[in-house]
Amino acid sequence: MTIEYAELKSMPLKTGSSYVRPVQDFAERVNLSDPATTVMTDLNKVSVVSVRAKTSMDRANAKMIRYGVRMLLVLDDNEQVAGLLTATDVLGEKPMHFLQNMGGTHADIMVRDIMSTQRELQVLKLEDVQKSKVGSIV
Repeated sequence: MTIEYAELKSMPLKTGSSYVRPVQDFAERVNLSDPATTVMTDLNKVSVVSVRAKTSMDRANAKMIRYGVRMLLVLDDNEQVAGLLTATDVLGEKPMHFLQNMGGTHADIMVRDIMSTQRELQVLKLEDVQKSKVGSIV
């Protein structure tokens, strides 16, 4: 028995078309006894936004604003994790400390100058998080 399928009609993509980015819903109220995954970003459901270490801090900050995120994964030239850059890194004391120590202007600061490096990062095993409660991670 042969199954026939109707052909779908295509059309030109309209100028200015955008696309849908995945969004993870978070609970409004959270209790310490709720699953830990309730308060953590699931990178299987939300796209990672990345930046290169050689990117200016100002461009990285603009990227965070554009994508509505507060953290960027910093990648090296081989697409390996070099570190993390957070909104706190950009808006906190790190830029001021860098300029006091190295001189220059705000525009001279690169992501690599203020990011948390891969060696500084601590991670959790996904299996442990999936079995844990919010109280275990706060």
